[in-house]
Amino acid sequence: MKYLILLLNVLGFWLMADAAHAGPLVAAIGVIAQLLPIGAIGKLFLTVALNIGLSLIEKALAKKDQPQPVGTKLEISMGDDHAMSFIIGSYATAGKRKYAGTWGDDGKTPNAYFTDVIEVGSLPNRAGERGLTSVWIDDQKVGVLWDQPHPDGRGFPVLQYRVKNKDYLWIKFLDGTQTAPDPFLMAKFGAHGERPWRPTMIGRGCQIVILTSRYNSDLFKGVPAGLFEPHPLPLYDVRKDSSVGGNGGHRWADPSTWEPSANPAIMVYNLARGVYYGPEWVYGGQNIGAFCLPAANWMAAANACDASVPLDGGGSERLFAPATMSSVTRSRSMPFPNC
Repeated sequence: MKYLILLLNVLGFWLMADAAHAGPLVAAIGVIAQLLPIGAIGKLFLTVALNIGLSLIEKALAKKDQPQPVGTKLEISMGDDHAMSFIIGSYATAGKRKYAGTWGDDGKTPNAYFTDVIEVGSLPNRAGERGLTSVWIDDQKVGVLWDQPHPDGRGFPVLQYRVKNKDYLWIKFLDGTQTAPDPFLMAKFGAHGERPWRPTMIGRGCQIVILTSRYNSDLFKGVPAGLFEPHPLPLYDVRKDSSVGGNGGHRWADPSTWEPSANPAIMVYNLARGVYYGPEWVYGGQNIGAFCLPAANWMAAANACDASVPLDGGGSERLFAPATMSSVTRSRSMPFPNC
């Protein structure tokens, strides 16, 4: 088990290596291969690393002047000049602002409402309108009243910003499966004289947060700053594929059968075989056949990664909970249009 854990960590760091770390990690894997009495699963991970990770290392070595971001992304990015990115596992991000505007009156206050349109991922998580696991606003974890949608489509009220039965903040989530422009954004900004929200601004495949606030100088010192953790992406789990010896309806060729997962071995398996949006390759391995990744070994690795540890106050939590946000440079012609 300890060798499996070591190999998972080495492979994970290798897949995310930058120029400063790639060389030492290559050497480290070589040392591990020679010195550790690893079994079949360990050899499997080394084989994947040597055959698939090599191309990723070469790309990392070519990016000598680009620092690798570390940890949760706390500050929002703005503009369209950014690589597309997606979250794998459980991870929070401030996202990328795609549009912002004011509208409406509140009593004698003109332009009392501010709507912020934020992309939090460039792949769909297919989790529906309640597809956010956690939300933080201005450093405070908040609760969303998912059973109280606003009738005009602006989203759901945030509990901590309800004062004397009056709401001052709403949140709406688009899970990436949308095929038409958001009706609320079209209603509020479709006729904007300078920056209209156009019918082509759909955000196909993109996870979008629409954050709308009502002016209140006591509650907000500026534009509300959010941090959003969407539900994990659906991933292929070889253990749930009865066609390869598992038990269930998962099929690699049919992503509609996949389920959300934050299991480290399942995450690595999907990255190794490649992440796709429809027929388009996005990240990871390319043209990697299932025979290169023996199902029995990956099932054993995934089961080991499902281990949990007891908590002092009772209950348990997962022993392994990795996550990352991967950035991928894509041309404008790819099917990930900007909002």
